[in-house]
Amino acid sequence: MSQRSSQNAPLISVIVCTIHRAKSLKTTLDYISKLTYPNFELIVVYVGSDTETVDAMREFCAQSALDVRMVREDRKGLSFARNRGVEACSGDIISFTDDDCYVAPDWLDRIAEAFQDQDLGFVGGRVLLFDPEDAPITIQLSETRKTYRPGRYVVAGEIHGANMSFRRKVFNEIDGFDTRLGAGQKLCPEDSDALNRAAAAGFSGLYDPSVVVSHHHGRRGDVADAMDKIYARGRGVLMMKILLSRSPWRQKLAPIKPFLGNIKRTQIYIVWESIGALQYFGLWLGDLFNPPLDATGAKAARTP
Repeated sequence: MSQRSSQNAPLISVIVCTIHRAKSLKTTLDYISKLTYPNFELIVVYVGSDTETVDAMREFCAQSALDVRMVREDRKGLSFARNRGVEACSGDIISFTDDDCYVAPDWLDRIAEAFQDQDLGFVGGRVLLFDPEDAPITIQLSETRKTYRPGRYVVAGEIHGANMSFRRKVFNEIDGFDTRLGAGQKLCPEDSDALNRAAAAGFSGLYDPSVVVSHHHGRRGDVADAMDKIYARGRGVLMMKILLSRSPWRQKLAPIKPFLGNIKRTQIYIVWESIGALQYFGLWLGDLFNPPLDATGAKAARTP
């Protein structure tokens, strides 16, 4: 147990997944080491044989009093890494941030405070832009608190994977992140998908603007434009997956409104969202007629 542990505070597991970002990871870890919450563990999942990251982690561990573990994941994709982190952690509350994000000192304090509501299954918060020279993307600036009732749609982008937390029992219900989605795979978004499956499984959620991280993504110009298209395609993926799932009909129909709203704003979004929807439909058909094999060689069940 960490020297910072306290019997009065629930254990929170902080999971950071990283690949070939040793430099930014060092800064991320420095911010985590300054957290004021008294009882947390840190799980860093690195992908493949990333020796530079391993060296950075060993240096951090040698200098830190935190309860920190390094976990290797050889399969490509952020969802595999996040699921590996969940398997390795011990907390009843599991919080995710990214290897290019910097958490506020009271980040975990505010998360623990939110989860005092025993009905909550997931919590998200603000994602600020760390460098004003970067493009204003992959951020969430809303200062309005929002609750999500069970079975309701969680709009893609309202809660970001760089600042989201779950009760452990949520993962027992939804069977983790969909490993067909997320960074490292052709389709996204694995974070919004997990949040919506949590809501469909009967969990309520909260967007709390007092839970803050800053994103130092470094994207500018044409790269930012390309990311917009990727996220638009991800919204289409999410919409189609929900329509094909066993989610309540209220949740199935909810993505249609923001989808149609994009028609009024610009045609480029409707095009890329439609492409994403068709891509997921093709993936769904492929799984339907040729289910993937699990580790035992048996046909694995598709993630709903």
